[in-house]
Amino acid sequence: MTALTASKKQSKPKHEAISPPLMDKDLKHSKIDTSSASSAVSSDITLSEGEKLDTESQSNHLASNESNQLTGHVVEQSTGSTAFEPQNVADENKTRRSPTPSFYSNSDSFFYSFLKIKPVMVLPRVKELGIAYGDPTPYPITPFILADHLGGNEKKAEHVLKYALAAEGTNLYNLFSIQTRNFRYHIVNQKNDSRKIVRSLDNADASFYLIGRVTHCNLESGEYNKEIDIQPLGRLWPRCVAAISQILKFRNPHFNVYKDRLIFSSYCKPQEGQKEPSIKPVAMDGITHGPPIRGWNHEVPMFSGIQKFALTHYPTLPEAPEFHPGDYALVVFTVGGYRTQDNMERVLLNVQLAIVLENHADSDAQAPYDSFYEDFGDETPIGVDDTTMMGGGVPEVVGVPVSELPAGTVM
Repeated sequence: MTALTASKKQSKPKHEAISPPLMDKDLKHSKIDTSSASSAVSSDITLSEGEKLDTESQSNHLASNESNQLTGHVVEQSTGSTAFEPQNVADENKTRRSPTPSFYSNSDSFFYSFLKIKPVMVLPRVKELGIAYGDPTPYPITPFILADHLGGNEKKAEHVLKYALAAEGTNLYNLFSIQTRNFRYHIVNQKNDSRKIVRSLDNADASFYLIGRVTHCNLESGEYNKEIDIQPLGRLWPRCVAAISQILKFRNPHFNVYKDRLIFSSYCKPQEGQKEPSIKPVAMDGITHGPPIRGWNHEVPMFSGIQKFALTHYPTLPEAPEFHPGDYALVVFTVGGYRTQDNMERVLLNVQLAIVLENHADSDAQAPYDSFYEDFGDETPIGVDDTTMMGGGVPEVVGVPVSELPAGTVM
């Protein structure tokens, strides 16, 4: 087990799940303004053991606090101690696998240890809905459950979650943990109320990232567009939707999906009679991240992040030739939206680049050790006022060939 789980408190049953900690008065004044490039510092997961992330005011922590080895943060010491827990219980949890375990909300888990240091503002929850081309009926987006897909490999689970929670790049923001006041929308087209998310500070296009399980990818070979589809993490996605809803001022945002998975796409190939979109060149150097929307026939950079890295230095990563279904990826994107003729609020996630964090392996899905559930088993959504867990299944959806997809709105 990691340093985060070395000291465990008595767990409570899941129906008494502890909601995410609210920011107290002191923390409200010590939060970093992530809209400034100077404050958007990488969660340097590659730092030496004695170094820490510069993400929170250190005045909130005692000098004797230890460094969190998973995220690089300073973690307040738990009042509990392994001295009060029989050693044989901990050993059993590391070696016993439970196909049908009891889920617990553990206040010393990976998630809560991080949130003690970097709390997120609780937002009003909205429905997490997707809509597919050719099907007018919205339906819930299906997340991936960590225990189902990575329960047999805690090392991979930790690697994925480090970036899902702790990483930050320069002018590149973790969609899950953003402060919505640092962003606003800008009207692009009055006719259909087309809008995009920009930074409040300078009205520059805002780039975000999200972690997910890959279900489809044609970034390297798409003939009509470049696209990657993912399942988001069930604990984090509700707050992502709530944040986008607040910034775009959409009450019921609907995301483009393919077989109930989120679509991150370039422009689609224009249909006959349509003009090619004008794309202004933008550097991809770790400070800016390429055009806010890439062309249908333009390359979308793909990198390999299997080895740990600082997100500020992603351009130096080796190239990844392709992504496979079941891989875990960090996708960088911009956000736009518009209203349809029947007043439906549609959200577009425009891919800029992607980084593979872990490759799929069948052995990862074997029954987890009990210790996995102590740290990662809780699927209660974080950062929203309604903590009902996301559903895990939807009716079978018939996919539409990509060649039939419309060119879409020009943002």
